[in-house]
Amino acid sequence: MLATTPKYKGEEITIGEKKYILPVLPYIAYDENEGFEEVFAIMEAVDKFLKNPLENPIPRKVFADAKKYLLLGLKRNYPDIDEQEFNSSLTAGSAIRAAGQMVTQEIKEHNLIMSVNEKNAEPQTDAEAAESQAK
Repeated sequence: MLATTPKYKGEEITIGEKKYILPVLPYIAYDENEGFEEVFAIMEAVDKFLKNPLENPIPRKVFADAKKYLLLGLKRNYPDIDEQEFNSSLTAGSAIRAAGQMVTQEIKEHNLIMSVNEKNAEPQTDAEAAESQAK
């Protein structure tokens, strides 16, 4: 059962006994934080952890960043989310799963933006294309 009706589409995640819809991160995550670097670090840590959890434990800072971004994303759909309840309900396993879903969603969003930018790019002449490849 979902916590409330979400305003934005996204991935369904479970924290404690509640299901939430986690939308893509708001722009502020990248504007006011070191979002790109931190989200990439989360992605890299989760990927390594899933391959070999004993040799690649997730660093404390990555857990803290994942929690920060999960909460920032969830606040888009659930502005009244109780941070204390969220923190006490979040387990290592649910944090790793939710962080993986969050990163996957951010990558999809990035790829969508890149494909739109490529479609809107002005076509190059053969001479321009050859010149840019020569560089």
